[in-house]
Amino acid sequence: MNKELGFSLGSVPLRAKSYQFTLIATQHMIENPELEPDERLTYQYLMDNLNPNYITMVDLDKRLIPILEATDNEIFYRPLFLNNLFINSDFHYGKYIIKGIFIYELKPLSEVPDMEDICKLSGWDEAYSEYNVTFLSYVADLEARDTVVMAGVLVNDPSDEELKPFARKIKNHIRRYICNILDFVNEGADDEVKVIKVESSKERNEKRAKRGKLPHPTVVHIRPKSKFLKYVNEFNKNSKSKAKHKYQVRGHFRHYKNPKYSAKRRSKPQWVKPYWKGEGIYVKKSYQLNGE
Repeated sequence: MNKELGFSLGSVPLRAKSYQFTLIATQHMIENPELEPDERLTYQYLMDNLNPNYITMVDLDKRLIPILEATDNEIFYRPLFLNNLFINSDFHYGKYIIKGIFIYELKPLSEVPDMEDICKLSGWDEAYSEYNVTFLSYVADLEARDTVVMAGVLVNDPSDEELKPFARKIKNHIRRYICNILDFVNEGADDEVKVIKVESSKERNEKRAKRGKLPHPTVVHIRPKSKFLKYVNEFNKNSKSKAKHKYQVRGHFRHYKNPKYSAKRRSKPQWVKPYWKGEGIYVKKSYQLNGE
């Protein structure tokens, strides 16, 4: 997708929930007369995949977002627990708001040989050399009052080379959110959060259709467990405290890749939670994150 494509915030309501915003924004892009035919097909394909009958919504408890944003992670491929996922949350990065993240799994060229020539010509053959995860987000610039499309893959993304350094940083933040959420759901934080899957109902959706409403998708709820909720509330409370000085120590996921560890240990990352050090007003520390 063209990295320059976007639109004015006046044409899409920023207050809309992430999923609704993405549906409206994608339809807006499809109707854009300046769009090239192949780009229009790409957005039409995206719209088809956003259909509630095919997508799984990830409902992340809002109280977890500050901790998620304060947790670093290694960016590498993780299998999706379900394909066609939409992370239905807003993430903040400076003056930008990431309005949800659509993700789905890419199969390697060994399983889709028809794509080999196209990938080689476009420089995407390395991205398809193994399983990968592709993503798309609409990123709103609150100062410029416009929105840009941020799309790519988790690893070996050739389109990163075309971006300015700050755009690459935003893209890496999106990748980190994806990795954190996948590690949450894949039991990296099973002592702290509970994952509740609510399947869509055919009967219920038929009733919704008769009332002119969209079908209700399958939803995966990520909620803090009661004991961990105390930590979450304290962490969020400290982020708003005043007086004196304190700083945030970022969390991270620890991955055990060395063969000396058991298969069970290697399959389950350990979450080291972020925390506040010192007391009083927040003094931001500078961190150099991997890939930035």
